[in-house]
Amino acid sequence: MADAAGPPSVLRLAAPRRLEYTRLARPVPGPGEVLVQVAAVSICGSDLSGYLGSHPRIRPPTILGHELSGRIAELGPGAEGVGPAVGDRVCVDPTFGCGRCRHCRRGRKNICRDYWVLGESEARPGAFAGWVAVPTGHVHRLPDAVSDELGAIVQPLAVASHAVRHRAGVEPGEVVLILGAGAIGLGIMLTARGLGARAVVIDVRADRLRRATALGADVVVDAAGDPAEVERAVLDATDGYGADASFEAIGGNDPRPLARLVELTARGGRIVVVGMKLPHGELPIADLKWGEKAIMGSQAHPDSFPAVLARLADGSLPAGPLVTHRFAWDQAPAAFDLLERGADGIVKAVVSAAG
Repeated sequence: MADAAGPPSVLRLAAPRRLEYTRLARPVPGPGEVLVQVAAVSICGSDLSGYLGSHPRIRPPTILGHELSGRIAELGPGAEGVGPAVGDRVCVDPTFGCGRCRHCRRGRKNICRDYWVLGESEARPGAFAGWVAVPTGHVHRLPDAVSDELGAIVQPLAVASHAVRHRAGVEPGEVVLILGAGAIGLGIMLTARGLGARAVVIDVRADRLRRATALGADVVVDAAGDPAEVERAVLDATDGYGADASFEAIGGNDPRPLARLVELTARGGRIVVVGMKLPHGELPIADLKWGEKAIMGSQAHPDSFPAVLARLADGSLPAGPLVTHRFAWDQAPAAFDLLERGADGIVKAVVSAAG
């Protein structure tokens, strides 16, 4: 159980698949910073890949965790009166750019060449430290209607919102196709449906397709079946045209699913890559050319936290069911183990610092 001093210990990734609890001094916020005492941490797929030793930027030893909520515990010099006050409940934008390059100056720190995220190195510890010190502009007050648990998944929901709103520009009446019904894919589905679009969700896991249906997917398709049946289902749902906007939300580096997504997108449609990090691979370039289809990346979540928080507060983003598993602070290693095994029904695992 955490006390007024914060969580009982720090969870440190000492080596791939080796987590250990240790002690660290409480951080001191610098000029313009606030110190956040962590209340809840949601484990991201990148945390899991860092734990497994396969993430391109995360190298042990480090302290993982960038999806978090908490309370302002202390203000650094110059932070008084310019943002949340001590005691305020907040969520944290964990992404940073250099602040100097043309991308950062244009408000696009998410594509800064020096982009980094809390928890990617021991010098930049994440939420499993129990405390994070960040600039005032990186914290957002949680509305009373948004719990600490929901606050811990605002960041992945913001990733989904950016992909749908800012990149694809989804409009009412369109049909979106989502490849992958994990947390990001389901967040994309909820965001698109909130804008008045219809959603077709494809996955290979029956448990995830059941959850997509429960959350309001218009059509779900089992990608493990006959490819011809998958195509038929998508075409039937789109009057034979294909999807207006398609989203890749499975990650990995196999180019074949993305190539398939291009084929299932309508002429004039948009394909948004949210999860994949392909070092190479072939795409159906002729299909892109003749159909005037646009393929684009979507990185992180610039300017997306306020919209997500507003929709969580008014109930128009019913994201609570995305949190499927809950753990106490001293049970966090079990959460990573469950995620590695891909336990049936798991979407988001949230670790609470309160017990």
